[in-house]
Amino acid sequence: ETAVALIKPAALEHVPALLKTFSDSGLIISEVRMCEVPPSCPGYTPEHAGFAVCVMVKAAASMSTMGQIAAAANGAFTCSETAAETGAAVDLLFGARAAPIAPPNCTDSTLLLVRPHALKAGLLGHVLGMVTGAGFVIRTMSTFTVSRPNADEFLEKCLV
Repeated sequence: ETAVALIKPAALEHVPALLKTFSDSGLIISEVRMCEVPPSCPGYTPEHAGFAVCVMVKAAASMSTMGQIAAAANGAFTCSETAAETGAAVDLLFGARAAPIAPPNCTDSTLLLVRPHALKAGLLGHVLGMVTGAGFVIRTMSTFTVSRPNADEFLEKCLV
């Protein structure tokens, strides 16, 4: 089962802890995107205006688990409640209809890549918590897949 969470802009400082809670609850984080949520997205409220973090999770009973976490999270995020809502949200936020992510206008910035094995092990929230705990501010985020040849080329250039 798939579920989608929309973490409100006012709760962005809690993203690492929320992602850790999702993973600790047995939810598998499969996609993450910081973007402007379209008002037509299921679960959208005016509190989502601006850049929100959208998270797709997968697990048995993920909508129920996500609903329980949302109830305890003091309104930090909303989540899909039905398969139809999830399908519409996935299409709008992660599918072919998803708006491109505009790169932030930053100076003195860097790139953080979280490797697939860390994501699969449920460590994304922990990694982001260490980064923000060290004083860094996350301006955007997205999950993506890099082909093996491109990954090899990227790593080769980084290690030179």
